[in-house]
Amino acid sequence: MARDGVFPLSKYIRWIFKPTKTPLGNVILVFILNSLLLLLQLASSTAFSAILSIATIGFQVSYG
Repeated sequence: MARDGVFPLSKYIRWIFKPTKTPLGNVILVFILNSLLLLLQLASSTAFSAILSIATIGFQVSYG
């Protein structure tokens, strides 16, 4: 979807690292988002558990 320009700032997300042909912009974005979610655990373990529960329910529904 980033390649097609659907997301805001897709130009930066779809940046490809030429030597390895890796979408490095996407890798960096996912790393940052995951780090922010993990920092949420420091603020409130209840909020972190709620996010994990919602994600687990979503996975179970999609597999079903």
